[in-house]
Amino acid sequence: MSHASTDGPFGYPHSDLVLDRLPLGVVFQDAQGEIRVANPAAERILGLSLDQMCGVRLIDPRWRAMHEDGSPFPGEQHPAMITLRTGEPVRDVVMGVFNPQHEAYTWIKIGTWPVRNPAGGVLEGVYAFFEDITGQKTTQQQEAVSEAHFHTVFAAMSEGLALHRLVYDNTGHPVDYRILDVNPAFTTQTGLAREAVVGRLGSEAYGTGSAPFLERYAQVARTGQAQVFEHYFEPLGRYFHISVFCPAPGHFGTVFQDITERKHTEASLQRQRTMLARTERIAHVGSWEWEISTDTVTWSDELFRIFQRDPEQGAPSYAEHPQLYEPEDMQRLHAVVAEALEHGTSYTVELRAIRRDGAIRICKAHGEVQRDTDGRITHLIGAFQDITEQKQAEAELERYRQELESLVEQRTAALQQSNDQLAHTQFAIDRAGIGIAWSKADTGRFIYANDEICRQLGYTHDELMALTVSDINPEFSPAALRQLTAEMRTGDSLKRVESVHRRKDQSIYPVALTVYLHHVGDAEWLIAFTEDITARKAAEAELIQARDAAESANRAKSAFLANMSHEIRTPLNAVLGMVHLMRQETLIPAQAKRLDKIEVAGRHLLDLINAVLDLSKIESDKLTLDETEVHIDAIMRNLVAMLSDRLSEKNLKLRIQLKACPPDLLGDPTRLQQALLNYATNAIKFTKTGSITLRVFPEADLGDSVVVRFEVEDTGIGIAPERLRCLFTEFEQADTSITRRYGGTGLGLALTKRLAQLMGGEAGAISTPDVGSTFWFTARLRRGKAPAAVTQDAPEFEALDRAKLTHCCAGRRLLLVEDEPINREITLELIADLGLQIDSAENGAEALELVRQHLYDLILMDMQMPVMDGLEATYRIRRLPEAAQVPIIAMTANAFAEDRARCLEAGMNDFLTKPVKPERLTAVIRHWLSRPTPDS
Repeated sequence: MSHASTDGPFGYPHSDLVLDRLPLGVVFQDAQGEIRVANPAAERILGLSLDQMCGVRLIDPRWRAMHEDGSPFPGEQHPAMITLRTGEPVRDVVMGVFNPQHEAYTWIKIGTWPVRNPAGGVLEGVYAFFEDITGQKTTQQQEAVSEAHFHTVFAAMSEGLALHRLVYDNTGHPVDYRILDVNPAFTTQTGLAREAVVGRLGSEAYGTGSAPFLERYAQVARTGQAQVFEHYFEPLGRYFHISVFCPAPGHFGTVFQDITERKHTEASLQRQRTMLARTERIAHVGSWEWEISTDTVTWSDELFRIFQRDPEQGAPSYAEHPQLYEPEDMQRLHAVVAEALEHGTSYTVELRAIRRDGAIRICKAHGEVQRDTDGRITHLIGAFQDITEQKQAEAELERYRQELESLVEQRTAALQQSNDQLAHTQFAIDRAGIGIAWSKADTGRFIYANDEICRQLGYTHDELMALTVSDINPEFSPAALRQLTAEMRTGDSLKRVESVHRRKDQSIYPVALTVYLHHVGDAEWLIAFTEDITARKAAEAELIQARDAAESANRAKSAFLANMSHEIRTPLNAVLGMVHLMRQETLIPAQAKRLDKIEVAGRHLLDLINAVLDLSKIESDKLTLDETEVHIDAIMRNLVAMLSDRLSEKNLKLRIQLKACPPDLLGDPTRLQQALLNYATNAIKFTKTGSITLRVFPEADLGDSVVVRFEVEDTGIGIAPERLRCLFTEFEQADTSITRRYGGTGLGLALTKRLAQLMGGEAGAISTPDVGSTFWFTARLRRGKAPAAVTQDAPEFEALDRAKLTHCCAGRRLLLVEDEPINREITLELIADLGLQIDSAENGAEALELVRQHLYDLILMDMQMPVMDGLEATYRIRRLPEAAQVPIIAMTANAFAEDRARCLEAGMNDFLTKPVKPERLTAVIRHWLSRPTPDS
């Protein structure tokens, strides 16, 4: 601390070290107002050394100070002088002090404090404390300039501008917004005066009852991401283009422009386009344009229809036109186009256009050149008309004309024409490719044959005339031929049959026969048209072979899936069973968490197996849907319960939006819930923050049924448009990077789509990358009431009282038949405390022998075992008088519905699928052991 003397007249030198390190300027003035002490910060801020300041009073005119408004600051008004006069401290005075080192004013905020003698309280001086606020003043000045610029732009904008602040309820949910300010253009655009809206809520200012576009505005204020949209605002009866931005958290601004006139113009143009398109469609006339420099071709909608092409893919370039026409027609088109470009002439040419389905359409193309302002040819434009029907009509007219001419010629030269026509007919029949033969109805003797039937049979015409029908076809003996004639005489005079003919070399070949009974007076003939169907039969045989091969492959696939399911479920039963047993022991938290992970992984693997099996059932038409009452609210409650933990882990919100559906709808609630769960778990997986929305509403009322739409919307990562098309294909995902990051097999969406199609609906998705996705499916639910439920002898799943369970089982004898040692051990452990007397067998043969030796109250029977399987063992046990009524429960890894049916058909009473849940196992045991025995 710099001071005038070393001892300090007021006893403060001991604080030098502290004051020297203060960032604030500190100056001490004695009672006469002369400066005696100043710290380094004061010297730096004021630009003067202590020697320059010492002994100087603040009223000295050499001090140059000013107020914030730029007016001089007299020394008498200095806070230190005021404190010396009044003995009171002065705080937070802002002033500018000239700094001679910088040759500029330094802005300071100063406060003063009186110093009194401890003994008598006499005022001995004053301390002044001040800080350099020049940077703050500069920032304030810049902000003021910026604010002035903003207000200038704000007032000068031609677009309407309004600033708002969101209004929240006590839960933090936005419910309205307050209008903070509007620019003059706001009134011009909306017709609403500034004083009528500023300070008011949006719902009040616009008289809508609720704040317009609140959800969209709140999203911008929450995320900071600007949005642009166009909307018809009904209260003002105008269309607006609206840009929304976020100037500060919880605030948003809107820049908008009245586009009503533009919208009306667009609507008028659209009506004109629609009329033009309708006219083109009715006349089969399309228009086209070719920009020569870029080889860009533009088509009207009718041209896309004529060529059966997708407008989304655009029109093919002129270089790609060879694929649209027959080669020789393309050459003619090239020639007329070249002439038009060289000489500026127009052209009209007929072309054979090739559609996507391969059909040929006759079309007329007309083209003209278009020049720029310099007279250069830049475009070809024209029309393209499908004249196929016109050409067909012309051909039909030509045919009628030729027929009329033929009739005239026939009338004028009947005999000559008859002779000529007979010769032509004979020529045509001989070369028709279909054998034609006439035979007498009573004897079967041939009286006429064309060249084709002779060729098929290997006979000359004369040789065939010496034979009968029975000679070339043993199926038609004289007696059979007479019976056929009698049937045709009294019934249909036309018969179509397939048979076999025998050639001259005694070989046979298949034929299709069309036989007519023709009679004139008392004479009757059989006219047979014969087609050699050897090639067709060979093709049918190949098709049958291919069908058999496909069915065999499908059976092999089903067998493979069933075997894989069995082989995976068997060890999985052991894994999950062991987890359950370990939970019964005392565990440290880390061990419990590891068991949780093992169980989650096991359940995930089980879900995967079930998805693969469901897809397999759908592909083989073996998946059947239930038809029971559908309660949408119950499905939603189940989903909320199943998803709550996952949502909590990621801190996501779940929203449910239900629109009332008609009552008494029938469908498969389990499959509906499965499909929704697939969508919802995916949504949670791919959403980091935000919310998941489950939405259900009726989409169409079809009278006897209702199409209901189910949607799951998320605020997740979104999906690129090019990936959406293949997203519902088996084993497909959005891309490989997602596979690496998020995992999954790609089965869930494929299964959901298949289920939706089975339920008479469809499935799909819409998505925007980095915004979110909405996955949907529809289901057609039949109107009606479900029939009264039939009481089943099925076990309940309620929590079991262990004491009651043990009492029910105590002393009862049970036989466990299981070939896999670990699963056998785990099953024994799971039921060890039930008080049962348990025997075990490793295969069906051992089980059969034990049943002959002992009376059992219950048998747990595996299905797939060596030596003798569970089905055969059950079949044989049921034939033992002493075991005919013993409950036999299948406990197997064979999970197909047909496996259950086979078990029940073999004589089993119930069916458990591995991996078996312990509570399910004990519930089934209790159920069957608590039933009254036949003796009681």
